[in-house]
Amino acid sequence: MTRDGFWKYANACTSEWPSGISATIRWPPPSQGTVVELRHAQAIVQDSVSRRRWALPYAAIVPDSTAAPIHPEPAPLPRAQREEFFVGDTVGFTDKHLSERVGTIVRLNSKTASIAVTDSEGHWRVSYGLLRRIVDL
Repeated sequence: MTRDGFWKYANACTSEWPSGISATIRWPPPSQGTVVELRHAQAIVQDSVSRRRWALPYAAIVPDSTAAPIHPEPAPLPRAQREEFFVGDTVGFTDKHLSERVGTIVRLNSKTASIAVTDSEGHWRVSYGLLRRIVDL
């Protein structure tokens, strides 16, 4: 394996490491430490005994088998579909300027809904995935 190929492999294997994972350092002399920061080609490891921080290449670190398992991020909520909305529904959305808008659906198109916000703010065409149903209690 070439040197560049090795580093690409090492970076791919360690890109999912969370900070704070316990590891053994294979750097003379071997010792125990905690990964405190991940960089492009190296990890910053804090020695458990001396509390010194070392910038080490990923190849010099062996994750402990007792370390906490890596948990994947939870799946995002499913986006709203056209079938969930009807003409006359009150909906909310965030516009391109990050302002919250509330309006009424006046037309259901194939990919967007036409929303009447107010007379001064006009009409908007918004993708169904960006709409949130507003429930009036």
